[in-house]
Amino acid sequence: MSNIKTLREICTELRFELGRGTDKDFGLRNHLSLYESLFAPYRESAQRVLELGIHNGVSIRMWHEYFTQATIYGTDINGKSLARIRGIDRVVPFELDQGDKERLRLLAESGPFDICIDDCSHNWAHQIGSFEILWPVISPGGLYVIEDVVTSYRRYIDRVQIPGTKNYACYLPFDLNSPISCVEYFKRMIDHVNFDGDNWDRVEFSEYQRTIDTITFRTNAIVVKKRMTDTD
Repeated sequence: MSNIKTLREICTELRFELGRGTDKDFGLRNHLSLYESLFAPYRESAQRVLELGIHNGVSIRMWHEYFTQATIYGTDINGKSLARIRGIDRVVPFELDQGDKERLRLLAESGPFDICIDDCSHNWAHQIGSFEILWPVISPGGLYVIEDVVTSYRRYIDRVQIPGTKNYACYLPFDLNSPISCVEYFKRMIDHVNFDGDNWDRVEFSEYQRTIDTITFRTNAIVVKKRMTDTD
């Protein structure tokens, strides 16, 4: 019998050990079945894995055990969250407000990253801005994953009581600062990378056209894979 643990087994053991679990294993956030197959080829080869937004730190411990050779970078705006992962071998905490592009550029200097998982603010502009800054430092053949893209459709609930009712459900646009949602951005990216083939010898490839291999839409997640080599 193999002694190699699955992600779900690691997650279950951590839940018992720490008394808390990751939010990646329930409901629409049940990403573990996707990750089992997606990350398997990188398990022993990944050198740097980055997660934006670590919540209670359990997912960082999960990646630490799963990716046996990798340095795991975990970011959060909350110092208490970062304190949970300090002192763990091969783990690098990094304080980050996802809307701070200068901090994102500083973080990019720690790359290249074989895998980046965005589970941070879920703000459209933040999701798009982080991708644009970090994509250049994703390793050839690497993956960029954006979780919880349900926020591209949902409208958040502002805790303001609706006059004449007992309801606290005043719906407002989730992100008033971004002209398009994260999902819409990547739908347009499909059009961008699949440009008119008749003009392929007369146009200059963009960074994305040269480097994006696949864009995959999964339930509540988007996965972008980088080419092994640029297309000139």
